[in-house]
Amino acid sequence: MIDAGITWAGVLAWDDIRSVDYLVTRPEVDPKRIACTGLSVGGFRTNFLAGLDPRIKAACVAGWDFVSLPAAALRVLYCARGMAARSA
Repeated sequence: MIDAGITWAGVLAWDDIRSVDYLVTRPEVDPKRIACTGLSVGGFRTNFLAGLDPRIKAACVAGWDFVSLPAAALRVLYCARGMAARSA
């Protein structure tokens, strides 16, 4: 995919933006009050959608440590070994 100029993040963002396109066509949806939320990879998707689509007015990301991904990977490693990760 990367050789073709396509990334998974780009594919997911495109899908999510198309979902918002559909939502705004629905009569029961107020297009001025669209929000999104996500857990884990859904948080990753929420982060990008909120940044890329100005129609998203609120977003809540849970369980996605995007800023310090290497630190998150270390926490998982420590927890798997039954050890406590040190806080910086």
